[in-house]
Amino acid sequence: RVQHLYSLHCQARGDAVLGQSPDSSTALPDDPRWKWLIASLLEASSFITAIGSGMTFKYWPLFFKQDFGFSPAGVCLMNLSIWLAIAICNQLVQPIQRKCGRLPVANAVHIMGTLFLFMISMQPLDAYIEVPLVILRNGLMNTGGPIVQSLILELVPSQHRGKWSSLASLRRMSWSGSAFIGGFLSDSHD
Repeated sequence: RVQHLYSLHCQARGDAVLGQSPDSSTALPDDPRWKWLIASLLEASSFITAIGSGMTFKYWPLFFKQDFGFSPAGVCLMNLSIWLAIAICNQLVQPIQRKCGRLPVANAVHIMGTLFLFMISMQPLDAYIEVPLVILRNGLMNTGGPIVQSLILELVPSQHRGKWSSLASLRRMSWSGSAFIGGFLSDSHD
């Protein structure tokens, strides 16, 4: 919604849309209020995602060990596959973001990753379906983070980046804190 409003604002002024210029440069809004609004919404979205991720990600190994009987080596192999998927998705998304823009691509991978999470959680699936979905979901969800972070760093004025980084540390802390809550949920529902 913010992207759409901002697009209309830029089109009315004749500017390029954030992250959608054909070359590697990004057209940023001139109005500082737009910069702060977009940066704040991106950070809020990242914060909410970090809470959800902290509640689930740390428990994938436990889930696959208990529900599918994975050995410790099998769980480690799956975790290795997740990190490889993240690296591959980060490489694949670069030409797409140059063509479509960073913000639309960050939103698209976030929505796809969330849809995969719902697919995984709605009903029990066979391990041959569940494992690739988990790997792909984690690859997609972790692809948007660097894109969003680069947008935020361009939107926030350089004299405020240190303050903004301290806010971002709260996001990282919430990831660990929400894992504590995820542990309680895991114990109560399993």
